[in-house]
Amino acid sequence: KDGEIAWLWPRWLTSDTRFLAVEFTLANYNAGGYVSCALVLEIAPSGASNMNAVLFPFHLAKTSGDITADVLDIFRWIIIVAYFCLYKVWRSCEDCTVEGHSGLRYVLSLAGFLDACVVALFIALQYGKLAKQRPVEPMSSSTSQNFVSYSRWAAWEEMQVIGEAVLLMLLILRYCMLLRFFPSVYRFFILFQKSVRVSLYYLMIFVPIGLSTIFFANTLYSPYVEGYSTWVKSGMSFVSSLQNVVDIDALFRASPAWTFAYSLYCYLVLFCFFVNGFLAITAYAYFEVELTEHSDPKYNRWSRDQWLDWALAGPIYRRVTGKEPGSSRKIGLEDEEDGDDEEASDEDD
Repeated sequence: KDGEIAWLWPRWLTSDTRFLAVEFTLANYNAGGYVSCALVLEIAPSGASNMNAVLFPFHLAKTSGDITADVLDIFRWIIIVAYFCLYKVWRSCEDCTVEGHSGLRYVLSLAGFLDACVVALFIALQYGKLAKQRPVEPMSSSTSQNFVSYSRWAAWEEMQVIGEAVLLMLLILRYCMLLRFFPSVYRFFILFQKSVRVSLYYLMIFVPIGLSTIFFANTLYSPYVEGYSTWVKSGMSFVSSLQNVVDIDALFRASPAWTFAYSLYCYLVLFCFFVNGFLAITAYAYFEVELTEHSDPKYNRWSRDQWLDWALAGPIYRRVTGKEPGSSRKIGLEDEEDGDDEEASDEDD
């Protein structure tokens, strides 16, 4: 209340105050929600101060979007839990067993790891929605003598949004892995695998050079330039310099002679040699994949029977074609089918 704040303010902020935190809740009528505000002021004995503001928008009443999300959650339970957790695991382990491998090959593979992450994250998000108890409305607690904090609820809502974004990212990655039956996508995966493996060996040379550059820059500019005042900021400035984002004027004002030597070192050692090494690794892996994995789609492509065997379920494929599921992968059956198609075309002629 205004009278209480006028009475408390001279006692809150004095020459002996070192820390002050103020938390309150604002109503956002345009968005139909609220904003949890936390203002933090730190004052050092020398008089230097640092102020931070933490703002978290949140809402308590269900909106039309929340109602739509509840309906979509039903379908997500069916797709993610029933398909990924039950059918997909059983089908993939069975395929590994048919090929003569252990069922753990899928469980320990990258695809199995992504499927497990999708199922676990989705169940965790749904459990959080059901187990979290909504606090009272801020308008109903405005007349109360006790302050009600909504910062934890607002932070939890933000974590829910981040969790949904991560879940969508995992589903997109899983979808991209399913597209590997396209030759171009398959070659891209092989290219990425080869380039990453060689880049890890190359990092054993690049990382020590990068750490020495960070140490060099922090020694030169830490007392003068804020971007190099700490080791973390020096590392971030080094990453920015790899993207050619450098405030060279601030460095030059701090030390003109050493800035010339530092810039020349970064240009010759990092940009002309080490950074371009990653590009060379990727280019080498690209040409290697094109030479070893390239196939002409005019001659090496799936037949109609192979597409049906891949797209249809086993009972449906057996009823449509009269063949056993998986038979199109047997050697010689594709050639036999192509021969039948050629004979049919000759009869038509």
